[in-house]
Amino acid sequence: MYVVLKAADGVTFTSPSSVRVGIAPVSGRLPEVLHDAHPEPVRRGARFMTDVMFDRAERWNLRVLIEGSAGGGQLTSQLEAVPNVG
Repeated sequence: MYVVLKAADGVTFTSPSSVRVGIAPVSGRLPEVLHDAHPEPVRRGARFMTDVMFDRAERWNLRVLIEGSAGGGQLTSQLEAVPNVG
C-alpha cells in the first residue's frame, strides 16, 4: 500500500518522520493491525510504502497516522479489498 503526501499550493512541504497504516475489517472480526510504512524517493512531496495482508474480500477500515516536526494527524477511510493469493 502506498501513501502519497504533498503540500497544498503555496505551502512548503515538510516530510513526516513516521507514517503508519492501520487496517481492520469493518465487521470487527479482527482487531486493527498497524504497519510501519517506509519512505521511497520521489521528486516532490513524499511517498511511503508498506505491505498489508487482507485475508478476505470484504470492506476494511483504513487509518493512516502521520507524525513529524510540522505536526501530525490521521486520515480514515474504508476500502473493498481482495485477499492476497499465496
